[in-house]
Amino acid sequence: MLKPFSQDLYHADDNAKHQVIDLFKDYYGLNTWVNPDKYGVDLLGTECGDTFGVEVEVKHEWTDRYSFPFDTVHFAARKVKFFDVLPLVYFVTLNHHRSHALIMSTARFDHCKLVRKQTKYTTTEWFIEVPIDVFTQVAL
Repeated sequence: MLKPFSQDLYHADDNAKHQVIDLFKDYYGLNTWVNPDKYGVDLLGTECGDTFGVEVEVKHEWTDRYSFPFDTVHFAARKVKFFDVLPLVYFVTLNHHRSHALIMSTARFDHCKLVRKQTKYTTTEWFIEVPIDVFTQVAL
């Protein structure tokens, strides 16, 4: 069962997209913008004429301001649909305080596996499990 959409949760973390827009400008020198398609990847950008996507998440269980507390990061497997539309997608995970972020591109998904797990919102949703060492961590 997939997590049902929650407008309250969406609004609580929606402004994180703008922090990631600033991050991509400052860290990579790339312009990104909020995707007008609310069902698509969160952000779009271009580099050398190619369009890429950025999916943004805030992990509220990551409360330490510096180090991520787990060996792996999980992304909802339903997000692989973005791979069919865009040749490159970055996954950006911000900590609860939004002081640090983990960044990974889909080019690194060869190190991943699918796992099924229970969350506080779902009982048997599929996730992509990514080892922490394939991420770049940056301070915001």
